[in-house]
Amino acid sequence: MPMNQLQDLLNHYSEFRILSKKDNDKIMRFFNQTSMETTSLKLRYERTPDFFSFLDYQSDEVFVMGGDKDEKDIKAIATMTIRDGFINGQLKRVAYLGDLRVRGGIRYSMRWQQLFGDILENSKKLEDVNVDYFITAVMAGNAKASKALVKNKNSKFKYKKLCDYKMVNVVMPYKKLASLRDVEIRWATVDDKEKLLDFLEYKNKNRPFGFSREYMERAFDKWTHFSIENFIILKKNSRIVSTCAIWNPSPAKKIIIESLPRSLKILNALVSPFTKTSKVGEELKVQYLNFLNLGHKDDLKIIFEFLRIEKIFKQYDLIAFADFEPFNYREGLKGLIMDLTPLELYRVELRESRETSKVCWTKPPAFEISLV
Repeated sequence: MPMNQLQDLLNHYSEFRILSKKDNDKIMRFFNQTSMETTSLKLRYERTPDFFSFLDYQSDEVFVMGGDKDEKDIKAIATMTIRDGFINGQLKRVAYLGDLRVRGGIRYSMRWQQLFGDILENSKKLEDVNVDYFITAVMAGNAKASKALVKNKNSKFKYKKLCDYKMVNVVMPYKKLASLRDVEIRWATVDDKEKLLDFLEYKNKNRPFGFSREYMERAFDKWTHFSIENFIILKKNSRIVSTCAIWNPSPAKKIIIESLPRSLKILNALVSPFTKTSKVGEELKVQYLNFLNLGHKDDLKIIFEFLRIEKIFKQYDLIAFADFEPFNYREGLKGLIMDLTPLELYRVELRESRETSKVCWTKPPAFEISLV
């Protein structure tokens, strides 16, 4: 039987199917059973009331695959969102793999590995997939995920590390960071839109998985409360040299604090007179730097000084961005209070595949931590 669509492939696996918004309540029950723990810091991600809303931010092409045999409870789930991205200056189809959770025991885990191996093997034959590159992120030091995925020698696919990176969480600066005298930095306006998109398009063509102009324009339509006015523009000699947009996906995705380590409780007590602080049972309010493109890493300190003056830190617990090795943008923020969460970015491919084209890694990849 020919396989032209992803569902045709899933028909060979009785345990799995493509889930839809009709399954939202099932998915929400499944997700609400887990928290993410790092030492004594315990966080819970909430995707209520609609699991699919957050995925809609990522792409129009979204697949949610689940294992439940039409029973009451889901035993496994994984998502795949597909978009165009630049690879060595050429637009390719890039899939991000996320939300993988398996609770059906070793049998379900093995069957999922078989299914995903088949997806990789047949991806170019499936008209609704047709993906060139599969990528995913793994939390560094997550021994369970590393054993099941990265170090698993029995699956048909392998995880090839592209780079290490950090989620950099910045607490409000306690002093002036840089002089903005004679610096041209401001919020963007509608009149800046075309020139800003030209700048971003030029920058992204030279970045691994770089965003297409259409993807960035789509963000204005699909991301809640997002517009050109979310962008900060830094100019030198009347030309844009650096930019980013502040935005977060709440309420489609919230981070709820379930417990705090003693060190963070002490820090909160010290800085609470000056900035917003996180409390157990409340949402951890994080503002993200999206579409971050820097002419020089020192420009980041100018952007953070602008955010300080604009009192953005007083509205959020943390300002966060992704910092990729070996580029280390955070070096431009020496002296600030930062929390670093180590992560790893991987390409997923068939174990026996012979790579025909290497990804040029002279620029940081286009990858938004606000969307993972």
